[in-house]
Amino acid sequence: MLIRQIKHQDLSELKIFAEYTFRAAWQAENQTAEFEQYCADSFTPESLRNEMDDPVSAFYFAELNDQTVGYLKLNRGVMPPNWSFLPEQTLQIERIYIDPKQQSKGFGTSLLHFAEFVARDENRPNIWLSVWQEAPRSIRFYELNGYQICGTDDFWLDTERQTDWVMAKVLDLGQSVTDARSQVLEKSFYGK
Repeated sequence: MLIRQIKHQDLSELKIFAEYTFRAAWQAENQTAEFEQYCADSFTPESLRNEMDDPVSAFYFAELNDQTVGYLKLNRGVMPPNWSFLPEQTLQIERIYIDPKQQSKGFGTSLLHFAEFVARDENRPNIWLSVWQEAPRSIRFYELNGYQICGTDDFWLDTERQTDWVMAKVLDLGQSVTDARSQVLEKSFYGK
């Protein structure tokens, strides 16, 4: 598997893949006009371009045999509600989505490990994400990877408020970046 940063020329592929995976993950539980409006607003080329142009954000595709199997969005210095850490100590995983046909094959874990590698490489010991409280499979996935529930946050699906768990992990920065890079390369990028 290859993980590569998404560039502006990838915008149309990102738009299609991001909306496809978001709908696959959440549409069955959200048969509402708010869900449709959220998708109409969030997955436009303009909206995604604005997100890509934000200097604290970065998007990545996970690819296998030239096919996109997942994507990730990271935000540097974005704080969860009520945290007292310094912004330069945090990395947020805002989005991590895998093609439903490719789930349970280790791609999500590989993207998670990649995010942790980025956090270590940038000396950011606090990595966090939010996950819908009505998504037990996702919550369990993060728990199995060492993330713990440490609060709540609101997610707005257009005008509908949903409550997410904030889940976080404190990384061991004592592990050398070289060791972490080696583990990520071995396990994630090459599928070993």
